[in-house]
Amino acid sequence: MNFEFEIEENLGNLPETLEGAYAQIYTMIEEGRSATIARFALMWLMCAFGLLTPDVWCAATSRSASIVFGRKVEVDLHSLLKICHNLVVWDRQSGAMRFAHLSVREFLERNQLSAAEAHRVAAECCLAVLCNPDGDRCWGSGENSDPCEWHPFAVYCLTFWANHVQKCDDDTLMGGRLQASLNAFLGTYSSPGHAYCAWLERARQRRCSAQTSPSLLSWVTERVTSLSPNPLLAAAYFGFREKTVDCWRAEFDVNSQNACGETLLTLAASCRNRSAAIEVVNILLRHNVDLGSQAYRIRSANNPILSAIRNQNIEIVSLLINVGVQLPSLYTNILVAVAGEGDEIMTAHILSQHPSLAISESVLVHAARNGHEVMAILLDHHPSAEITESVLMEAAYNSSSTGCELLKLLLRRSSSLEVTENVLMDAARNPTNAEDVATLLLAHSPNTPITDAVLMEAAFNPGGCALMSMFLARGGQSSVRITHEIIETAENAWRAGGEGVVGEEKEKVLATMRERLRMSPPSAPLPEIPYAFPDSPTLGPATAVLAAESPSPAACTLQEDIPTQEL
Repeated sequence: MNFEFEIEENLGNLPETLEGAYAQIYTMIEEGRSATIARFALMWLMCAFGLLTPDVWCAATSRSASIVFGRKVEVDLHSLLKICHNLVVWDRQSGAMRFAHLSVREFLERNQLSAAEAHRVAAECCLAVLCNPDGDRCWGSGENSDPCEWHPFAVYCLTFWANHVQKCDDDTLMGGRLQASLNAFLGTYSSPGHAYCAWLERARQRRCSAQTSPSLLSWVTERVTSLSPNPLLAAAYFGFREKTVDCWRAEFDVNSQNACGETLLTLAASCRNRSAAIEVVNILLRHNVDLGSQAYRIRSANNPILSAIRNQNIEIVSLLINVGVQLPSLYTNILVAVAGEGDEIMTAHILSQHPSLAISESVLVHAARNGHEVMAILLDHHPSAEITESVLMEAAYNSSSTGCELLKLLLRRSSSLEVTENVLMDAARNPTNAEDVATLLLAHSPNTPITDAVLMEAAFNPGGCALMSMFLARGGQSSVRITHEIIETAENAWRAGGEGVVGEEKEKVLATMRERLRMSPPSAPLPEIPYAFPDSPTLGPATAVLAAESPSPAACTLQEDIPTQEL
């Protein structure tokens, strides 16, 4: 509506609900000449991983439209906002595009546009950029251009192409343009796609660039990089199914590994798409993958069972145990592994499937490293399990957000638990919760001495200032003994940045420590120790003191054959 009379005529026809208003606006979009472009623009906002800046949103929409229309299409921000009829706004504060309201996304997903279709459009677009990089000069001035020159949308495609493919359902992937693009991109084991090799190389360039910080792209490409490009690594890690990609149907090395030594089986167990992961694992089992690899026993990072446990994929854990995959030597049985690496759901499942497994000290130690929820499941299953010093030490050092809850759970279970010096030392080492953990322990056992070793750990902890202040306030002159070594350690550990500046609160604590040292009573003199050679009279006090002093190395050499008398 561009004129006043049009507004007056429509005042009586306004929709009564927000849903009705959105429906009316979307009808206007569909009736417009640029309906296809507007749909692409809305789809990109629906499915994007992260915020889209105006230039990325425009580039993504333009490239998607170019694929459909078969010719180059370029749209600017003003035009896109106009054809979207106020459903999209530019948030100047965040610098990103967003829907005018959360209810807009809900309306579109419920009535007009499917998430799977939006991801298909995005995946096709990303693969088109990676397979045809020269079309938009999106990689800067040339093949060896600086990653800082790359267009932000090119970096987006480099990072998230696989995520969009993963979000597509089988019906969306099968037999269409996306499946053809994906197979052309990947290639096969014996003949990797040129675009796939280029993706790995550009990811390496960006990872090595001094101007870019480590990112999700760095982590992902490290998992799928090998001495020579191998698209099977990506197919296993991202969970691309056999009916979707050709590389599983061609000849390949079923025991091939990435540069970190992870096998295809380990990468498949790491896949976030659980149903796809099971299908890929079964492909590898069908091709007689090596189940007894020594790498599985030596390095826990390479073990497929642990990868499945960390990914909370219960089905794959059970499948791999049944076919005989071995755990790392660090873990004596599956319950120890799940207690250390899994969550409470996985722990409860293993307890129900293997009721004969004992909840040993090793199980509880690994659970104490893990967290509160897993420990609660174990103790509920076996309330009489013994909580040893080793378990309490691990709980005291647990720096997770649930570390204090874990410690409270253990202390409630047994009022007779003894808080030893070793436990308090681990609490003082805790990088995030030192003060809170130590407070809980001392409230449980108020008579636990605060020894020199505990104070030294608090001084050595960069975040131990508040803990040291609590120790000083708790103990008197005789119970908390400050030494020159403790003060020197604290000064070095608590310094902020590289300028040698200590914060105001830290300086106050250091001043209190210096005053405590100044007020300390002088050390007692060394006692006189009588010393005598065999068959000789006892030495006098003055001679005994001299004899007790450590002899020089030369003297030791001369007298090494002289027997000495026990003191």
